[in-house]
Amino acid sequence: MASSNVKEAVAQSFSLAGVEPVSALSEGFLLYKAFGSDGRVELMNGYAKKSDHKDLITIARYWAEQGKVVQVTTNPHFKSAAYKQVFGALNGTIYE
Repeated sequence: MASSNVKEAVAQSFSLAGVEPVSALSEGFLLYKAFGSDGRVELMNGYAKKSDHKDLITIARYWAEQGKVVQVTTNPHFKSAAYKQVFGALNGTIYE
């Protein structure tokens, strides 16, 4: 991605206002932004903006523009059902 595109993406004002559930989304996630390439950025229910929000959204937008589905998670407690939903596929691997 060209440097000017990164700067433009970071400069955009991102807001959670108007985030609505869409039936085709992954369970537990809300649509943040959809792209014509069938890519989309989804935010986990309960997502809270932190200091790295703009960086995360910029990276997510890049991949979503390439047609990927990107899920941005919050920090669920490791004993919660939300944690198991997001990271459960890593159980039994070296990344657990």
